[in-house]
Amino acid sequence: MERNNERLRKQERLKAYKFEEMPDPTDAPDEIVAPNTVSIFYLAGYDHLNQSAIVSIVMEALFDHRSTLTDIIPPFQAIIEEAHNFIPSRQEGTDETPSLVTIRKVITEGRKFGTGLVLISQRPSRLDETTLAQCNSFLVLRLVNPKDKSFVRSVMENLSEADADILQTFGPGQGIVSGQAVRFPLLVKVKFDADLVSQAIGDEDFIDKVKTWTPNPRRKAISEIVSRHFGPRPPLPTKPTGLSAIKAKRKPSRRRGGIRPEGF
Repeated sequence: MERNNERLRKQERLKAYKFEEMPDPTDAPDEIVAPNTVSIFYLAGYDHLNQSAIVSIVMEALFDHRSTLTDIIPPFQAIIEEAHNFIPSRQEGTDETPSLVTIRKVITEGRKFGTGLVLISQRPSRLDETTLAQCNSFLVLRLVNPKDKSFVRSVMENLSEADADILQTFGPGQGIVSGQAVRFPLLVKVKFDADLVSQAIGDEDFIDKVKTWTPNPRRKAISEIVSRHFGPRPPLPTKPTGLSAIKAKRKPSRRRGGIRPEGF
């Protein structure tokens, strides 16, 4: 998994970004949380359990530093992207998601110790309801799935049915803000900061990439050497199927009064 992560980091579209080894959140939390600093954890290439475990360990350690008043790190805001992978609902399964318990704890007690949390997901119906109940403000952008719209209405008490119906009509950047941040649901237009928009992420042309794709020459050379020295792979033995398989496996059995004829 570490090799997968390293290979993904070396993609052409990510070469402009500088990656560093993750600091120990217990011994060196100030290398993660510091004034005027944004720390991004790139977890691509790891399986679900390891991603969840990393998020759990980091959030638990940072929250402990704030809750024990060690004064090593300042108040901070954590953003959990693709939150449905880290705080899934019961229907999604929670057995291999250690981050669920940690995030529940942080979102419940964090505000007392200067620890904020922002949850981002394109599938809100897959989120843990207990965790969402602790969120005091919501920004809802375009939603089309009826299940997602129904779920949003259930967690946003002051969102009317008419408000929910217009969610699917929103364009880029359009949304509704609701909760403690505003007195009533408010239509907003999010203004994008051009300096923060990356041209390397989110605009991949996979169709064009397929047209220009060529096999790895090193892998092709190895394949040719193996074929030259060992020859082509022998065909796999065929297994009997259907009625033939039944007849091939059937053995004569004894009945009262004599031997059972083969094939009956």
